[in-house]
Amino acid sequence: MAIFEEKKTGQCGTILLLALLFVLSYPFWHLGDYELFGNEAEYAVALTEMQFWPPVTLGHGHLLENVYPLFLVGAKGLMLCGLPAALA
Repeated sequence: MAIFEEKKTGQCGTILLLALLFVLSYPFWHLGDYELFGNEAEYAVALTEMQFWPPVTLGHGHLLENVYPLFLVGAKGLMLCGLPAALA
């Protein structure tokens, strides 16, 4: 006979524990908000001020460096199709 015996726990308790941890760790009041990470704010400004010819990336009137212009061209095309700027 074994000295220690493990009791088998049900799946219901585990699922409830994981759901409780998710509810406590995720702020549900931020579900509809968009958050810009890193240099996405520069991309959003350059997207609104972008000119297709000459292909210059400006942000608030200043030339932006280290910005991928083809990404902006694709995003601008999606915006012209009706997609919001945060999703494009």
